[in-house]
Amino acid sequence: ITPAVSDAAAQAAFKAMAVARELNVKVSFDCNFRARLWGDRTSEAPRLLRELCGLADLVFGDERDIGLMLGKDLQANGTGPTAAAFNFFPHLEWLAATVRTRHGVDDQELSGTLAGRTASYTTRTWSLHSIVDRIGAGDAFAAGLLHGMLAGLSPQAALDTATAAACLKHSIPGDFNLIDAAQIALLLSDQQTDVRR
Repeated sequence: ITPAVSDAAAQAAFKAMAVARELNVKVSFDCNFRARLWGDRTSEAPRLLRELCGLADLVFGDERDIGLMLGKDLQANGTGPTAAAFNFFPHLEWLAATVRTRHGVDDQELSGTLAGRTASYTTRTWSLHSIVDRIGAGDAFAAGLLHGMLAGLSPQAALDTATAAACLKHSIPGDFNLIDAAQIALLLSDQQTDVRR
């Protein structure tokens, strides 16, 4: 959301990402477009987000974000959003997103996707019931994926970690995901219903 705050914040983000690229530091960027935050600067969002994503190795964004940035109805012209993103952004290595199905406010399903230039990955679909708070689930997903990648996990394992972190966040009130790697591993083990003494 940084570029939505102000022109100065957008330029600061761009400069930080550009310096990181110059220093050969991997860069990730979460599109996280929120029209209300942009306010009267909404028309600038596609260009600014394009410029920022152009510096990223890993982009968190879905087909709506890609369509917004590239100004295209990607399904209508036969070009998938993933292919369009990889064609447009030369540094892009990974494109990650969650897929949410809503059956009700507290009854939803969540899965994760991770696309690379040569391979794509998906997770199982998790059923989420009695949701406490979904705010921050996207951040938990991003943190989980970054953690997995930095820990040297395979792309599939990193994506599974990210999606499990996002799922667990739904049970925690507030913006922050207060779980740790051991709790994520427990959820992924399918033994989370056992009594732990």
